[in-house]
Amino acid sequence: MRIILLILLLVNITSEIHASKTYDLKVELRFIETKEKNGVISHVRVVKGVSQAIDYEAKRVVRLMPKWNPAHCNGEPARTNYSLPIIFTLQ
Repeated sequence: MRIILLILLLVNITSEIHASKTYDLKVELRFIETKEKNGVISHVRVVKGVSQAIDYEAKRVVRLMPKWNPAHCNGEPARTNYSLPIIFTLQ
């Protein structure tokens, strides 16, 4: 799953932001994988942002994720909260 997530992020992140030096900028997102909609990602929000443009790009890419396999609790699908740090390297 981690490899698929990494590939999804690498293929879909685009940025028109350029820098004179190399910077690593970390955006931390939180989102919910819903049981009601069979693994759809929802309620994507920025917990720790960098800038409006970079935060928007991180949220956009997370919303592109395919459905997840729902987590289970006592044999039943369960709504699950996730945190996802995304590091942008600007050059």
